Amino acid sequence: NLGSVSARFSKMHIPGKSSDRIKTLLESSKKAALPSISASVQEFQYGDIPVGAVRIDAKNVIDDQGPLWRINSLTVTNNAGSLKAAGNWRSKSDTNVTTLQAQADIRDTGRLLSSMGIKDAISGASGKGSLEISWQSVPWQPLLESLQGRGSLNLEKGNLNQVSTGAGGVFLSVFSMQSLLKRLTLDFSDFSRGLAFDTFGGTFVINDGRMRSEDFKIASSKAAILISGEANLPAEQFDCNVLVIPDVNALGASLALTAVNPVVGIGSFLAQLVLRNPLSKLFSMQYTVKGPFSDPIITKVQKNDGKPSLTGEMLP
Repeated sequence: NLGSVSARFSKMHIPGKSSDRIKTLLESSKKAALPSISASVQEFQYGDIPVGAVRIDAKNVIDDQGPLWRINSLTVTNNAGSLKAAGNWRSKSDTNVTTLQAQADIRDTGRLLSSMGIKDAISGASGKGSLEISWQSVPWQPLLESLQGRGSLNLEKGNLNQVSTGAGGVFLSVFSMQSLLKRLTLDFSDFSRGLAFDTFGGTFVINDGRMRSEDFKIASSKAAILISGEANLPAEQFDCNVLVIPDVNALGASLALTAVNPVVGIGSFLAQLVLRNPLSKLFSMQYTVKGPFSDPIITKVQKNDGKPSLTGEMLP
């Protein structure tokens, strides 16, 4: 019996330099061997990150399959939003499996990222996110090649900023957006100061560490951007297609994007858009995004080069 821990704190600050000692302590627990925990902190800070109010309720049990550390609830709340999560860490034979389900209610994405040291990547933007994920290994050391799951992200009313260096650029590169914004500036002068959006997000699935989305969309008054493809997390590589459809009039891309089913594929979206506004296909541009997260190669696909479009048809 590992016993239990019950604690209430008004403030707690764990310096970043303590992370190695914490890692050493955790690594001594290889088989779901953590005590039951009921704890709350009104103001928790880790390193330079003001996390906010944290509450956790977890139980250590042994069932017919072996040791299990079950997180009944984990909540984090701060000025930028809130997170609710639950999960399990199971040890069986010589293997560890961790599962996690989380839902985020985001009031200000820009403020949230800024508190994590990622400044000026996004301004504003409220919304919701969800994630169901599992991996082989202990909770604090995911084996990227084993990641399996699905999730969604839906943000509204924000701005993607031009961030060339630092953590902000790294964050946007995860969505292949930073390099894409730079490339789009060459073709669309309106993107030179970033991109104000009405909606931003989509759904994704993760198989063996490969995160794939077929319906990632950004709608703004300037254009609709649709992204299809995958991010290989272990290899840190992109392989995506991007379709950019400028708003050529009041019946343009962003209006059509709000009218279609949010999980509709890119091909179906473009077909519906052409019915609403035939000019949109004429002014659309397609790009490929390939290569490492840190410096992907953005290539414009010429409409007359015979390459297939995102719809599976040949571009005219």
